[in-house]
Amino acid sequence: MSLKIVKEFSKAEKSWNVELIGELDILTSVDFKKSLNDMLDEMESNIKLNCENLFYIDSTGLGVIIGLLNRVKSNNFNISIINAQANIDKLIKISGLDKVIEVEKTS
Repeated sequence: MSLKIVKEFSKAEKSWNVELIGELDILTSVDFKKSLNDMLDEMESNIKLNCENLFYIDSTGLGVIIGLLNRVKSNNFNISIINAQANIDKLIKISGLDKVIEVEKTS
């Protein structure tokens, strides 16, 4: 499977809203990293990763998110993970990522 990234900057929220659809793994992480870095080059801001339709993530994908977290934190912004599937939510907790990234359910 592939990864589709739908991103939009919300002026009202002053953050990037990014919907991830598919799988974030070793094959798709390079495009994911480039897309998000390009987005932040355009406008440094908070990032909300909507993972409602993300069905799989591996350690490479988590590594990209951690690298991204370092970049946004150095500019006093944050990352939120929203509506993660149960398997992804479990991986986020096992990895300890939930200690440094806000994880929330909105639906």
